[in-house]
Amino acid sequence: MARERVTNYRVYICGPIAGYEDLNRKAFQEAEDSIRERGLYPVSPHKTPPRSHVGPCPGAGRDYAHKDSAAHASYCYMRGDIAALVECDAIYVLNGWELSVGGRLELAIATQCGLDVYFQDHRTLPWGKASDG
Repeated sequence: MARERVTNYRVYICGPIAGYEDLNRKAFQEAEDSIRERGLYPVSPHKTPPRSHVGPCPGAGRDYAHKDSAAHASYCYMRGDIAALVECDAIYVLNGWELSVGGRLELAIATQCGLDVYFQDHRTLPWGKASDG
């Protein structure tokens, strides 16, 4: 009997963003597509809204990177990303994560929260091999 796909199994995509061309969107999109093809639910930080707040961004002036909007510092996005991460069942870690401050933090949080961990290098996800390289 074939294993039933669990469409509500949420997989957070972790990887480097700052310093990459187009914020590394291509790698994140390929991972998202690969996860979705397996019947799983991808959660990408590129699609996670920043944490809302009143007044200036926390840490304004100390920001190391921005995503899409000058209206929010990376801290706002990271806080939104972490909130999304802890609601997931697993984390899928893209190559280059070890060079990313946010990637290292996300992996540490996922590990401490008991999420399943899948690395792009290992090319495995539930229900088969990942096709992305």
